[in-house]
Amino acid sequence: METRSDKSDSTVEHAVRRGTRAVVVAQVCSQFISIAVLALLFRWLGPEPFGLWGMAFPALLLARMLAGFGLQVSLVQAKSLDSESRDRVFWMSQALGCAAALGMILAGPLLASLFGAPGLTPLCAGLALTLPLQALGSVHQGWWERQLAIGALAAVRVTAQLIGGVAALILAWRGAGVWALVGQQAIELTCLAGIMWWASDWRPSLKNMKWHRDLFQFGSWYTGSLFLFYWAQNVDKFLLAWLLGMFPEGRVALGMYSQAYNLAMKPVLLVTTPLASVLIPGLAKLRDDRDRFSNLATRALSLASIVLVPAAVGIALVASDVMSILGGGKWSSAAPILTMLCPLIAVQGLINLCGGVFAAKGKAKNLYWGALGQAIILTVTTAGLTVYAKSNEWTPQQVVLAMAGAISGATVCVIALPYLFFCAASVGIAMNKLVRPLWPIIIPAAVMGIVVAAWRAALADFAAPWLKLALSAGLGIAVYAYLLKDQLRLAYQEWFFPKKV
Repeated sequence: METRSDKSDSTVEHAVRRGTRAVVVAQVCSQFISIAVLALLFRWLGPEPFGLWGMAFPALLLARMLAGFGLQVSLVQAKSLDSESRDRVFWMSQALGCAAALGMILAGPLLASLFGAPGLTPLCAGLALTLPLQALGSVHQGWWERQLAIGALAAVRVTAQLIGGVAALILAWRGAGVWALVGQQAIELTCLAGIMWWASDWRPSLKNMKWHRDLFQFGSWYTGSLFLFYWAQNVDKFLLAWLLGMFPEGRVALGMYSQAYNLAMKPVLLVTTPLASVLIPGLAKLRDDRDRFSNLATRALSLASIVLVPAAVGIALVASDVMSILGGGKWSSAAPILTMLCPLIAVQGLINLCGGVFAAKGKAKNLYWGALGQAIILTVTTAGLTVYAKSNEWTPQQVVLAMAGAISGATVCVIALPYLFFCAASVGIAMNKLVRPLWPIIIPAAVMGIVVAAWRAALADFAAPWLKLALSAGLGIAVYAYLLKDQLRLAYQEWFFPKKV
């Protein structure tokens, strides 16, 4: 909806916090839908289709970055934007979407040959059709974000996700195999674009089809950073596909790893997606006010940490119950992988939000260099592990378990703090102001973990997985909320029920 005018600086913080409430509700609904659909797909499809999907999905993410080219974020962070510029960005987006689709089609035979999986050729061709669909709705989404119409946009996304999830279940039930996952993507993006066009009064003009140089330049640096982040977050899956993808047992292990990784990222997305969706447009409007920019950014990072640090501890403790409930016994081998990936939850959200801080400040170049450092570290780590595993003839389960530990360890111990320091220095935030709120969260989360671990040891095998999970989660939340009650009360009042100034 395009009736909103740009928010004045005096109301930006209020608009951001008010929007957070609506988006958090939508994101919780989104995660429930995602988990429910995923649980049924796990049972109806089994691990092997997810292994094939895991080999194609990184290439799809790469193509999506090319199709988007940072243009949606360019719209949000631009200091001024007229209707002609918006039209030009739309047509740029359509051209890039078609180019990305062609690239995805051509990538299919190459991936099939590289991984020894012929099914990747038609799968990549099917996924290529989703890229123009993505481009159709991206500019509308960027414009709504710029106007801080965040709640309405979140509702549209959840609606499209629900329709796509139901379609995937119908296709899986009818025996479509991996094509159920393709159908889910295509139908969700079609619904998203269709609803956005129906609800908006803007239509792109054919008169304004020229290239927009300034936004393209920002998008180039931003897209370069996305490519590097993409590589950093998928180099492990590429190497595992190369090492394990040629035989069924390897594809099963790859399916276990890819889905455990996706589950580990769900709490990260649950927190950072709503925060980033309101934070980037809000910070973009405050980019010339250093103090207010700094305050809003540090409070957002603190809020993310309050949720993600205990989530990392809690999921590590209940991973076996989660996999048992979602997938049954045939997914039990994914539980230790999920446990090894849990430290990643505590820091990946902060890294993601720092990317939004860079973008809002217009520091796309700095974002690029930070992403390059992360990509180099994770590439060296995962490549070294792959060579060592191959030379020692590890089993597929040993390989994926070690890879999960290597990714978590490198991100937590080597990448996180230097990246936060680089972000703070680039955008003018004092590092002590950025890190100080994080420390009081660690001790309550550790105490919560000890209490829950002792409780689970006492329960042993006397309770069903769903009951153990429910009791453990309830106890953990109660302990953590009691120990951190003051900070939680303050965060609740500040972000979800702000007082208008």
